[in-house]
Amino acid sequence: MSKPIRVLHVVRKMDFGGVQSMLMNYYRNINRELVQFDFLVQGNEPGFFDNEITSLGGKIYQVTPMKENLLKYHRDVKSILRKTNYKIVQAHQNFANIHSLTQAHWSKIEVIISHSHNAFPERSVFKQIIKKFIQYRINKISTYKFACSKKAGEWLYGREQLENGKVKIINNGIVSEEFKYNQEISNKIRKDLNITGKFVIGHIGNFSSQKNHNFLIDIFNDVYKEKKEAKLVLVGIGELEQIVKEKVIKLGLEKQVLFLGKRSDVSSLMQAFDILVFPSLYEGLPVVLVEAQASGMKCIISKDITDEVKITDLIESISLNEPSNYWAKNVVNYSYGFERNDTSKLIEDNGYDIKVEAKRLENLYLEMI
Repeated sequence: MSKPIRVLHVVRKMDFGGVQSMLMNYYRNINRELVQFDFLVQGNEPGFFDNEITSLGGKIYQVTPMKENLLKYHRDVKSILRKTNYKIVQAHQNFANIHSLTQAHWSKIEVIISHSHNAFPERSVFKQIIKKFIQYRINKISTYKFACSKKAGEWLYGREQLENGKVKIINNGIVSEEFKYNQEISNKIRKDLNITGKFVIGHIGNFSSQKNHNFLIDIFNDVYKEKKEAKLVLVGIGELEQIVKEKVIKLGLEKQVLFLGKRSDVSSLMQAFDILVFPSLYEGLPVVLVEAQASGMKCIISKDITDEVKITDLIESISLNEPSNYWAKNVVNYSYGFERNDTSKLIEDNGYDIKVEAKRLENLYLEMI
């Protein structure tokens, strides 16, 4: 082929986050002479990955944010699709995929892909009815249906689509060697963060209600009552960050909790954690838990996260119905030391080697057209 296939990925923004990290993992490892990624984002503020995207040959299109003006969002997407010559459009906004995919359908795009990255349990009957209609439309206009896990696939497309093999699972692949435990890196990061000799609890995720930081702080507060040498390291940004900071101050934990914001050295930071605590209210299949297992780290997570993430025996699930002190007791169990083993073979054998998965996705794109 003289020119690569260009795939237009529709996202909210190419900023720090799990979906974005997954996309960049694929983008870095796919054969860009055959397949190129471009991105359609909302708003004109620069994203965390924008510079890297352009350095790899990708284009970034900015459109009006949905929340600001949905009608204008539709017009902007329509305008871009009519002016360009994309054969593949892939949307990564879960139920909000319906907006860009509808425009792709009306613009007669050859391959329309919906990608599910989450599994949010909707309790409102009215919203359930609306989502059933959206689900029907997404299933009808999508050429292909992707999901990061079976749970995420069933959530967005329905059980029938999943059981009939209409949903392709695209694993959140990683470069496992980058996360392999390294004592020297661990020592350096701990020294830089002034946490040498401490029991370090880590969490990586943006400050949104989904990630349940409020409960995470309660857990850490109970851990600290028993382990005064404990530290909590939070990596991420988000709308609830200030609220979480205020709670930390109110509990008198400001010297024990580190807010690191956006970081490009997540693989190194994980070397410095003793344990990852992840009490999310819901997830699709978080790439951070694949990365944590690749680093040989113990992870305590909520039972609301799919068991599909249990690639190794490093994952321990606890119900969110259990009180914070119960979670804390289980966390403290690992404060006395835990041997970090090389899990890269398990990661690769379970289909999370990005080099293999990127080749698989590359072949899928080539077959599609």
